[in-house]
Amino acid sequence: MAKLLWGIYLGLTVAETVALAIAGMPLFDAICHSFATVATGGFGTRADSLASFGPAVQWAVVLFMFLAGANFVMLLNAMKGRFRVAIGNTEVRVYTAIVVVATLLCLAGTAGRPGAPVGFEPLLRDSAFTVVSLLTSTGFVTADYEVWPVGLHGLLLVIMVCGACAGSTGGGAKVIRCIVALKTGFREVRRL
Repeated sequence: MAKLLWGIYLGLTVAETVALAIAGMPLFDAICHSFATVATGGFGTRADSLASFGPAVQWAVVLFMFLAGANFVMLLNAMKGRFRVAIGNTEVRVYTAIVVVATLLCLAGTAGRPGAPVGFEPLLRDSAFTVVSLLTSTGFVTADYEVWPVGLHGLLLVIMVCGACAGSTGGGAKVIRCIVALKTGFREVRRL
């Protein structure tokens, strides 16, 4: 099992390196950013993290940050063709829902604000990138989220604490622990 999980880790690193190189990132930068993305370490080769790279590079990094924050056992199930097992997993569904809902809230909260990018795609990209980066504890940035509305700061703090899935390289308390804590809390309130 350990060899299989290391294989997934290596496979994600190689796949991201290829994807970033195809998206136009120089090979050295692609290798460095792939190591930092899959390990959710967030160390970049430039002072502005990934802000100076184009949209294709940023979307590729969003995808691989998301995958690095997913449960590697569920990724293994998906790679073996057991999609129902992977998609039916409660932690994977909640993790995906957190990303989608938080991205949409950030998109709505930043649209039309001074200094926000013009157009739907740049706003969506900045929102998704920020949410996935903070949720997985990767730490890459493309937007200055400190100027976002205060309510979004609270949301971003909550997702940072929640973190990624158990069995991933991401940090935080882990989604499954948050699920268990919420279910236990609701059960105790009902019991009382």
